[in-house]
Amino acid sequence: MKDRPIPQFIAKIMYSRHSENSNIVQEKKLIKENVKPGMNIVDIGCGPGTLTLEMAKKVGKTGKVVALDIHPLSIEMIRTKISENRLMNITPVLTDSMVTGANDGSIDMVFIFNTIGMIRNKNGLVVETQRILKDGGRVLIYNKVHMGLLKPDKLFEGTSVFFEKRKTKAFYYRKNLEKKNEK
Repeated sequence: MKDRPIPQFIAKIMYSRHSENSNIVQEKKLIKENVKPGMNIVDIGCGPGTLTLEMAKKVGKTGKVVALDIHPLSIEMIRTKISENRLMNITPVLTDSMVTGANDGSIDMVFIFNTIGMIRNKNGLVVETQRILKDGGRVLIYNKVHMGLLKPDKLFEGTSVFFEKRKTKAFYYRKNLEKKNEK
């Protein structure tokens, strides 16, 4: 199943709310706590790239950030921010199938901020995340709104990506190649 982008006019309204001054305090705090210089990161559902920029600045010149989204407007906005901020460590990727373009086992951390409920292709997300994560690599899913029936603690069940912990609305996972989750 492939994901479909929202209509352009809705994306523009949503993205107008994403700015350096918008209410993304918790997301910025999670980036500050979890991102280190030199890390390779994937930002799934990057939107207009406000948080992607935070990640790119934190990983520095030796790290990389893949900014993944299904909406062409997101990728256009990321490219503008890359140019304006002269950041060479961000790779924007437009996809409808969760393919990141990252090499196998090359990613230290995957962030999914406020988009898990909109991702229809959960199987594609799980397969790609498991493929790109390094052994010991982590996933952080955070949603401001209640996740309802999504059960993110069960998302990677049966794979080498294990649910670690939940802190309020943040779900943490870690990849361990030595054992597999039990179904």
